[in-house]
Amino acid sequence: MTLVRWVRSKARVAVDQLFCAHCADIKLVGDEHSGWFININPVPQVAYCAGVGQGMTLELELAKMMRNPVLVFDPSPTGIETVSKSDTQNLQFSPIGLSANAGW
Repeated sequence: MTLVRWVRSKARVAVDQLFCAHCADIKLVGDEHSGWFININPVPQVAYCAGVGQGMTLELELAKMMRNPVLVFDPSPTGIETVSKSDTQNLQFSPIGLSANAGW
């Protein structure tokens, strides 16, 4: 991980904790590198996740929390490799991209 990515990740977590610490229903789902602070009460019913990259802790934790499958999209070789190495119970993976336009 580059220094810039590390600093961005630490800054995002610090800002999220600062603004979300007062609400008991807002929790970090996933880890500090690929997770997000979300409202977990009520538990999400539908989750569309685009861009797995090198980490998918958010998607894996959502899959454990939710009754419906988490829909994951990423056409990149990195994303496909990350998903292939993970326990994908309650995940539905599609190696396609989400965009307003077709093409590159």
